[in-house]
Amino acid sequence: MKKLSFFLAFLLFAGLIFQFSSTNQASTHPKPTDTIVLQNEEDSDGQLRRREWIESMHRSAPGYNWRAAEYQTQRNRAKSRPGNVDLTRAAGTPDTIADGALIGTWREKGSSNQAGSVFDTQYDPVTDEIWLLSAGGTLWRGLRDGSQWSVVNQNYQFSDGMLKFIPTDTGRRLIAGIGHVPHYSDDEGMTWTAASGVQINDGWGRVKQPVFLANGTIYLLAKPGYWDSWRIYRSDDAGETYVQTNLYTDNDDGQSRIALCQPHHSQTAYFLRRVGGNARLIQISSDGASVEILSDTPLPGLSGEPNLIGTVTATDTVFYTFNNSDEVYRTTDFGQNWTLQGQIPSTPWGVGMFVSPHNSDVLFTGNINAYRSLDAGQNWELVNEWYEYYEDPVHQLHADMMTFSAYSTADGQDFTLSSNHGGLNITYDDFATNTNISTDGLNVGQFYSVKSSENDPLLLIGGSQDQGLQRGFDDLSDSPLPFDQVISGDYGHVEFTNEDNSFWTVYPGGWITYYHNAYAGGYTSNADMGSSTSSVWMPPIQNTRRSGENAVYFAGGDLTGNGGAHLIKLRRIPNGNIETTQSDFDFTSEAGADVSAIEVSPLNPDRVYTATTNGRFFYSDDGGETFAQNVNFLTEGHYLYGQSIYASQTDENTVYLAGSGYSNPPVYRSLDGGNFFADFSEGLPATLIFEITANADESLLFAATEAGPYVYIKAEGRWFDLSGRCAPVQTWWSVQYLEEINTVRFGTYGRGVWDFSVDFISEPTAVAKPAVMKNLQVSPNPAKNYIRVESSVDLKDLTLTDLTGKIVKTFSVNSRNPILDVKNLPAGLYMLSGRHENILFGTKIILIN
Repeated sequence: MKKLSFFLAFLLFAGLIFQFSSTNQASTHPKPTDTIVLQNEEDSDGQLRRREWIESMHRSAPGYNWRAAEYQTQRNRAKSRPGNVDLTRAAGTPDTIADGALIGTWREKGSSNQAGSVFDTQYDPVTDEIWLLSAGGTLWRGLRDGSQWSVVNQNYQFSDGMLKFIPTDTGRRLIAGIGHVPHYSDDEGMTWTAASGVQINDGWGRVKQPVFLANGTIYLLAKPGYWDSWRIYRSDDAGETYVQTNLYTDNDDGQSRIALCQPHHSQTAYFLRRVGGNARLIQISSDGASVEILSDTPLPGLSGEPNLIGTVTATDTVFYTFNNSDEVYRTTDFGQNWTLQGQIPSTPWGVGMFVSPHNSDVLFTGNINAYRSLDAGQNWELVNEWYEYYEDPVHQLHADMMTFSAYSTADGQDFTLSSNHGGLNITYDDFATNTNISTDGLNVGQFYSVKSSENDPLLLIGGSQDQGLQRGFDDLSDSPLPFDQVISGDYGHVEFTNEDNSFWTVYPGGWITYYHNAYAGGYTSNADMGSSTSSVWMPPIQNTRRSGENAVYFAGGDLTGNGGAHLIKLRRIPNGNIETTQSDFDFTSEAGADVSAIEVSPLNPDRVYTATTNGRFFYSDDGGETFAQNVNFLTEGHYLYGQSIYASQTDENTVYLAGSGYSNPPVYRSLDGGNFFADFSEGLPATLIFEITANADESLLFAATEAGPYVYIKAEGRWFDLSGRCAPVQTWWSVQYLEEINTVRFGTYGRGVWDFSVDFISEPTAVAKPAVMKNLQVSPNPAKNYIRVESSVDLKDLTLTDLTGKIVKTFSVNSRNPILDVKNLPAGLYMLSGRHENILFGTKIILIN
């Protein structure tokens, strides 16, 4: 009956949508936030901030490669799954978790019509299929007309920059990157083997510009890590092994000063090397043993990373490049003479410049917008403005160009593809016209936050990467749903207020919008917190949970402009404006970091919890006016990024903290209101938890993680992988439990929204509680020279830390009442802590001069 009533409600509100016009500025389209780059070393400012934010979440000890840890988790899961047949989107078959302790069913919810970002393509003229890598890392294929999109493999997260079929003696081999390491598949992408010889050590390491020759030889550029130089690697066995060559040996301090190129219709590899202001065009010998310098010619304005593209015509081999002034140069004599053609209207991002294999005079390039030249770069024209997409998404290019590629059908029809942040477009006339072929079934939405009204779980609001704020209505079917894009841009942290009739959301940089009618229309109020935003790219917000108060907390900087990090309250007042006030408590001075997570106890709105980017945890009992800092994370949380807090619905003193779990546990639990936390991660891999939540009786806790969906089953006393047979390997960013329909709803960053309907839970058994924090008695306090410690047990290895977590002094003791020498230490507030077996003792002390 509940499901029936919700469905009737859905029909009612779906009808109301046609009666409501978008209020205020629903038709506006905030400019994309520059999240557009393929080659990490060429990030724009907006992309770099976002990248640094995501990288900072994955906080770990120096030298730890968290991507390698996630890759190993993917490999282990792939081996345990029965086969890719269960990884299609045809979910709906129950999964058994933890040997039957939990049974439930996965259902993909969409969106089915709002494709997110995609990367590399490959075309099969025999089947007329396009193969495609999504930005979330899933391998797809579909017909050229945009129909029948289906998942080929979602056991791994594939990297951008490499997707190619090459012939072998037994058929064909597919080459792609996983974790930016080259891999190969001999069974049409079903299973994958890592190639040897190319090592990636951190998030800045990658491969690019692969060259595939007909004899099975592969060249590519690769760098292991941030501080490493680019080098040319070669494979002579169709991508099974690679060796670093001596073809390029300049120490470039991590910046690529070469561009590797295989001209269309050619079986020769070339590279353009920047030597000062000269463009040195070099040909690699057929045996790969040597190079021939074809030319070494001054090129005005050539600095930074060079670009090189080429094609072979009936009469010439044509190369193009462009300099730092976006001036396009062309050569038909292998670089002996470079001719200035014209100037690109806007500096290209990682997509660079592309020459059509069908016409050597046709060039494409882009950044937010796409541009084309039909006369060899002399003149350029805009394909369409990015905002025109929203008026005609079928025939206009979405913002942010990722790649261009061109192919010919079996009957000789030429076409070009544009991969962008809104999916995939095809053109048969060099973008004079184009068609979006990803409007149905290419479900690659990248969601930061997905949330439904607790009163109406059929209403679904999702904040996505560059496909805007989306609104959908669940019909409780097994099929993915279409969503409406309410407004463009990047949005996250959706929070319902006003008895779940309204909601708030955040745009990068701290622009907060309020939607008074959650079911229809655009935003009705907004607050630009940009001048008071912290370093967190997408700052969190949290419902204040006060009865009758239509307000959220915001992790901000300082409204007064004096610096610091404060908890700011935004309240919708009767006249429709948003009132802002902030707490005096400064997290920067207390923790040396910004607030990265906020939670209000559902049992007591005065109990407010916050966590910071450097792993500190604070709790307040006066609605966020003042905060106290917990003790044990000062000595144990060096590599913790506090990403998510969950306050218990059943016990006011129970609270969970989750975040980066690579050099420490990914989730902790406190039973004393946040003063002391203990490891609560049994069963979890080394991963980052983006969000945790629980069902009403907390017999189940759920985690959305970098490694996928996980569930803590109270009856079993540990965490389990919830992926089952069909949930995609993705970054799972958000999670919410919908009690009315017994469903946990996840948002993924690359495969849209997924629901797990809970069908059966085993009964919980008694679970032993861990020891809690005990106060340490010290005197005098404040102290100047010495401190006497009093405890009921022998203490060992006491530690004194400042409020940033830095260890100031350690004391080797073996006594219940040691005396500690604190002479010559700077005046200030410190934490003194120590252990006895599994019990942590600690207290705050004040030192004076």
